[in-house]
This record gives sequence, structure tokens and C-alpha cells, in this order.
Amino acid sequence: MAQGLGILLPIQHGNMGYFRQGFDPLEQIKSNFLNLVKTRLGERLHQPNFGCGIHDLLFEPMTQENLEKARQSVIDAVAKFLPYLELIQIEILDMKENVDKNTFRVYVKYIVKANPTLGETIILNF
Repeated sequence: MAQGLGILLPIQHGNMGYFRQGFDPLEQIKSNFLNLVKTRLGERLHQPNFGCGIHDLLFEPMTQENLEKARQSVIDAVAKFLPYLELIQIEILDMKENVDKNTFRVYVKYIVKANPTLGETIILNF
């Protein structure tokens, strides 16, 4: 029987136990990355430094400086909590059509340092 690599998020009931598990490395890495970036700093009980500071910038003016701060917050979070990933490309784009709604898009392309053939591109909307 194959052993799971970790719990996939969002938490759901799994076929082989209480929670759905990831068996594919890319699927588990993507779940870990999304969990990290979508978690606000201070949100995780007993781990207040886990997460990404990108959420603190959602209702700030969409200046180049704040977009760069958002970008750097993702870079810092990945460096600290997912050091096995190498960010190949990361762009934070303000969505000009939604300027009054203070939203932006995060475009990230990463690879696994130990195996550069494994990687993925993710687009998140905040």
C-alpha cells in the first residue's frame, strides 16, 4: 500500500483514513504552497510566523511599492517554509479593471531544487 506524502488542502474526508492525502509529489507540493500563501501571518495557532504577509496589502493603494512588497512577502515565505522550492518567476499584477476592489493576481512559477524537471505554474487571485 502506498504511503501518503501529506494532507491535501482543503481538508476533506479521504478514502484511506480521516483526511485526503497526497500521493503525487507535485500535487502535495502545490497544496503546501497554496496553504502557505493563503495563510495570513498570525493565523496559525502556535505558529504565528507561518504564512504570507500578502494579505496585509490587499486594502492598501496598488502602488508599485506595495506590489513589490506583496511579491517579496511570497518570496520570503517560500524561502523560510518551503526551502526545497526555487521560484523561477513571480509577478504580482494589479487588476486594473478591479482597481476599486483592491484585487491583484499572483503569478508564480516554481521548480523543485532536487529535481528541476518537477515544477508548476500557479495563478492566484487576491
